[in-house]
Amino acid sequence: MSNPNGQRGAKAERDLVVWLRENGWPDACRARGEGSVDRGDIGGIPRVAVQVKAAKRPEYVMARLREAQAGALVQAHGRRPVAVVKLPGVGDPAQWWAATTVQWLPNAGAGRFGDPTPRPGYDLPIDACDVSKCSPARMIHAAIGEHGGALRDGWWITTCERLFAALPGAVTS
Repeated sequence: MSNPNGQRGAKAERDLVVWLRENGWPDACRARGEGSVDRGDIGGIPRVAVQVKAAKRPEYVMARLREAQAGALVQAHGRRPVAVVKLPGVGDPAQWWAATTVQWLPNAGAGRFGDPTPRPGYDLPIDACDVSKCSPARMIHAAIGEHGGALRDGWWITTCERLFAALPGAVTS
């Protein structure tokens, strides 16, 4: 594959699959094309359509999240739409940003984090002392001024670790 964006995206998908298999989703795999119907980038997670994007630079994170949200909605076909964005400079998929519509998470309080039911909005760990380019606070602040807005109505944006822990069906040891 000679397209650098495609290579970056494929690597993000592979890294996410490895992480998912190690964290309660042993059947996770990269999805293959199914004719004219695109079912998402990651398969093997029951009733979930996962769209993965990789952001090359911090200022691209929110645009990639919006693209992933749009793709997940198109690919859902009655399943939970999940959008994942690999953050630049962040290798651990647990810390990548993930989003889903709140309507699909009525029982998220039962997750291992003991969270209340998620509300639309950002639920990211924000460290006020973190001044790096990739800090959630800096990326959210940059996105507020972006044309087109940062957040689709009714979406919960958090980390992959928190979102996938809240989904029903994970295999725990």
